[in-house]
Amino acid sequence: MGSIKLGIYDRDYSSLFQDEIDEKERLDKEYHVERMFHPSPYTSYPSAVRHNMSLFPNNYLDPVELRDKQRISDICNEYKDLLCTNDLNEAKILRFIKEKQYYMIPASIFTLFSFGHHDAFLFREFPIGNDYRADYLLIGRSSDGYSFVLVEFEHPNSNITIEDGELGKAFRDGIKQIKEWQRYLEFGFSSITNDLKKYTNEQLPDEMYTFDSTRFHYVVVAGRRSDFTDKTYRIRREFLKDKDIALLHYDNLYDYAKTLMEHGNY
Repeated sequence: MGSIKLGIYDRDYSSLFQDEIDEKERLDKEYHVERMFHPSPYTSYPSAVRHNMSLFPNNYLDPVELRDKQRISDICNEYKDLLCTNDLNEAKILRFIKEKQYYMIPASIFTLFSFGHHDAFLFREFPIGNDYRADYLLIGRSSDGYSFVLVEFEHPNSNITIEDGELGKAFRDGIKQIKEWQRYLEFGFSSITNDLKKYTNEQLPDEMYTFDSTRFHYVVVAGRRSDFTDKTYRIRREFLKDKDIALLHYDNLYDYAKTLMEHGNY
């Protein structure tokens, strides 16, 4: 097997240490003999093994980690404190998530969708051709196969909405970016496929070779809850219904992350 790209973690999970291999083999043997040939329960494997068994080992979001409710609660509170700091911008939020490896914050966006329960992956700064880059690409699997979410972070405090609740520059810039991605994907989807191949040693599923617009969803995150008026929320509903673009504020991610903690899955 060839080497694959490092993803969102410090470790390369495409290879295992000998003690992890031994533990997997022990569990497989134990359950094979004692549980009438039932497969080993997935959650009993070491975390590294669960990563290694996935399609994209270095970008896998392990739902077992959501069981540590105290840790998730601490992450949520730390994120909430960050939102209240002075001179905050989207770059500082992205850096905070990267340096802390608090990926369950952007991954909480999965709660908006019906996929991700069977498998969930997150890619940071994912290229869309040579000219564009999504802050995050989320890939989730359901019984219907894999679907994709492209996420753009915009400013948390500046030019969010104008006086009557209409969208301000932050949201308009994010929406413009998404429209550029959509135009590119219509003819350049093969570049997405080629980049995804770098993160796995397995054959990609069929839905990652052919562009299907019904499998793609888009999110812009900007501003705070206090920026949204009744009119803003109506505009948000219209964008979600008519354009499949979710317009979120940064407090939504705190709420969604708490929901993940309660559900225990993406």
